[in-house]
Amino acid sequence: MADRNRVAESKAIGEELLWLGAIAAAATLVGMTGLDIVLSAALGCAGYAAWHLTQALRLLAVTARAPGPAPGSVWGIWRELFDRVASSKRRERRRVAWQRRFFSRLREMASALPDGLVMFGRDGTVSWLNRQAECYLGIDRCTATGRRLRELVDHPVMQEYLDAGDFRRGLDIEAPGDPALVLSILVIRFTKGPRRHLLIARDITRLY
Repeated sequence: MADRNRVAESKAIGEELLWLGAIAAAATLVGMTGLDIVLSAALGCAGYAAWHLTQALRLLAVTARAPGPAPGSVWGIWRELFDRVASSKRRERRRVAWQRRFFSRLREMASALPDGLVMFGRDGTVSWLNRQAECYLGIDRCTATGRRLRELVDHPVMQEYLDAGDFRRGLDIEAPGDPALVLSILVIRFTKGPRRHLLIARDITRLY
């Protein structure tokens, strides 16, 4: 990959040098006809700069839409830039698609677990929970997303636990969704990426 990139860069730079050489040669020919060679070179460079500005604007437009082939009128270093941007966007789309499939399968598996699971952010806002958490904690999954977990759980002890934010210890409580059950509550804090927490609610009624 690195060798291919170096070859492409060398080719692109070579094309740019050819165009600069062509501008210099044209200015020289114009100068031989009696016109001002400096003015001719300046006009040639101005046209060259305008063309580059046009390609820069086109590249900005390309970054805002779905990846596709470089425009047919692009050559030199700009074609390499267009190709790399398109390749990078394709990789990003594949990565996002893979992540969506992965998390979709992960949620399917989590929904089948016997433990209740709740994902919430550093401010306590719920982003996801499985069916078992809905049953154990008495939370309606249809309205829970985007709301603070503390406001959803009708249990003073658990509310104090969430407010304190000290998740180094667990908590055993009666299930807010079913007082006949005893739950062990454990919160795991993820240290990498966005600050998120995973609450695990496990039925430990048999131990009491």
